[in-house]
Amino acid sequence: MKGKLFLLSEIEQHPLAQGVIGDGIAILPYEGRLIAPFDGRIIKLFSNHHTLILENQFKEKLLIHLGVNSKKVLQKDFCIHFGQNATISEGQTLITFDLVALKKQGVDLRCMIIVIENDLHNILQSTKSEVNYLQPILMLEERGKKEWQTHLSRELKEF
Repeated sequence: MKGKLFLLSEIEQHPLAQGVIGDGIAILPYEGRLIAPFDGRIIKLFSNHHTLILENQFKEKLLIHLGVNSKKVLQKDFCIHFGQNATISEGQTLITFDLVALKKQGVDLRCMIIVIENDLHNILQSTKSEVNYLQPILMLEERGKKEWQTHLSRELKEF
């Protein structure tokens, strides 16, 4: 996504932001387009198309939730380009959505990106205030490792 970064804890009204299923970051998007942050698969697409779970080659999972109170809007407000179990490539558009239409319906446009089922890594968040497409915003460091490696190694992965 392209937008302004926020700490997940700044989204007070949503239980996912409280770390219930994992830690992450939030983005206020500048454009209504979610692109694949890595090669992998869509392992879960929720029925209203505003939430999905992606899995990379290392079996690490990201939950992406578009909009804070977007559950109240209809599925048609999100145009999904791939279905559940689809193989995806880094940079492909996964979902498009109309920011103006969602805002008119009272949706808080901040999107949550959460690393789930993560017991083996420390999550390090970007210190930037804004992010562009395919720029790393979260880094996973294996617990107990001091050495940083490339994002393709087991020591560090970037999303």
